[in-house]
Amino acid sequence: MPSSLGDLCSKIRTRIAKINTTGTTPQLTNELADLVAWTPEFAADTNIAEQLWIPIYEQSEQLRLSIIKDDKQWDATRLDQITQLCLLSEQAWRSLKPNEQNARFQGHSHDDHEHSHDDHEHSHDDHEHSHDDHEHSHDDHEH
Repeated sequence: MPSSLGDLCSKIRTRIAKINTTGTTPQLTNELADLVAWTPEFAADTNIAEQLWIPIYEQSEQLRLSIIKDDKQWDATRLDQITQLCLLSEQAWRSLKPNEQNARFQGHSHDDHEHSHDDHEHSHDDHEHSHDDHEHSHDDHEH
């Protein structure tokens, strides 16, 4: 998982270079497809201007749908389109001040955020029903 929009662009470029050098593999194209799909989300997690984000989103969506339609086509045209997405993203990344080029929060990792599960404002007792609320009990059944 990339750590930032800048890192995501670097990973895209690495995979494109590998495809150009050694050809495609299912793992490589799957990784590249994921990176393309994640690009607008990573860009949205920054403070880039909306006019920079919109073309990133549109290019990513066009590519994502194209990949869904034909995931075997990894020709020069598609790679050029991915490179264009990378250029748009790099331009947006460079528009940020150095202190705004932070690593993206990665919600799937429980080790990289600063709160514990005890910090949440609800408990498992907050649900609106109890296990006793069911309409029948085991005693209601005739044997």
